[in-house]
Amino acid sequence: MREGETISAARKRRTEDAETPTIAWRVLLPMSGGFFFITAILLWLGAVVAVRCERVGDGRVDVTVEHRLLGLVTARTEHLVDVVQATSFQQTDIRRRAGTAAVQPQIRLTLRDGREWESTPAAMHIVGTGPTDMATRIQGFIERPSDGPLEMRWIPG
Repeated sequence: MREGETISAARKRRTEDAETPTIAWRVLLPMSGGFFFITAILLWLGAVVAVRCERVGDGRVDVTVEHRLLGLVTARTEHLVDVVQATSFQQTDIRRRAGTAAVQPQIRLTLRDGREWESTPAAMHIVGTGPTDMATRIQGFIERPSDGPLEMRWIPG
């Protein structure tokens, strides 16, 4: 108790001092929970796949595939020179424990020299152009020489 302070004023001051940490926890706890939840979702979604198709001299089509963490930081870039065909296919992943089969669409890009590039399997896509639609759009870009650059993104799940 402070000098000149009444007993009721001292009790009131102690009660207010005791409530201050409680108010802080009421604000900090939901904020930290929300931050954890958003971080968990972003990590679960994984890298954003960005595909850019460009027509380079004499009708050649080059494709650049970027894997970006959280859509911002480029983790890996692959340059595919002189792509002549884009197809999609489905890989079946048989889960032994559950006894079910998961169909995972992928993209296969064929280069003029015969080499093939395949995307990583994706059980599903959350946002953007999925592998099947992406392959169709890339093939259309290859077949139509008048189209400008083509950019697509998707988040595999």
